[in-house]
Amino acid sequence: MPFVALENPYPIFTAGVPLKSQPIQALVHWMHEAMAAVDNLPAGYTNDDLTAAMDVVNNIFAAIKQAKLSQPRAVAQQMAAVVEYMNFLECRVIEEALSGEDFCRMSENLTTATKPIRPTKPPLPYSRGSRLTQAGLLARYASFLVQELETVSWVLYGQRDFAKQIVIFDDAVNERCRSRRGPFFDEKALPKRARAVLESLRIDAEHVNGRERPPKRPARASRSASTR
Repeated sequence: MPFVALENPYPIFTAGVPLKSQPIQALVHWMHEAMAAVDNLPAGYTNDDLTAAMDVVNNIFAAIKQAKLSQPRAVAQQMAAVVEYMNFLECRVIEEALSGEDFCRMSENLTTATKPIRPTKPPLPYSRGSRLTQAGLLARYASFLVQELETVSWVLYGQRDFAKQIVIFDDAVNERCRSRRGPFFDEKALPKRARAVLESLRIDAEHVNGRERPPKRPARASRSASTR
């Protein structure tokens, strides 16, 4: 993959980095910068100047087309970049921008990005009689965590689902959570923690439908105000 020398086109990258290692967001930003450089060539530029500037655009666009992506938003950015490139060159047919191989690769990206997530473990019973199993306890804990995350997302961003789409890498959190097998707490302690959190919020951690409450006492018959 070629190298591209631009004047620090993206804040977190330096000039001269290999394009293949860059995220799609950076590549799209670089393409915009390269296109602007073509549009802003000084008066009296030569064909060599134009060719050199267009080489940068084409190299970045080639990296965009070759990117292997797995997130819907990233695939959308890739497709939008194709449209922008075609508009920039005033292409009339898509074959001027994409080869059959490019189209197949982008189709694979789209299939991967829209593939439904499926569990890789067989489902376990959530209850035994009227009581929760450990799987049921964790499922209830997960239900709480999702609603908690939606609340935090609403407070921070004004959008209920935004926080589900990002991961904030916080050093203090990582130091406590990261283990040898990945960024997780010790899973053996998970049921205990789930129970403690739920019970601290007065959410039943034992029964399927919540604790059975004693039946209400019948209301006392009203007495007449007058006695005889």
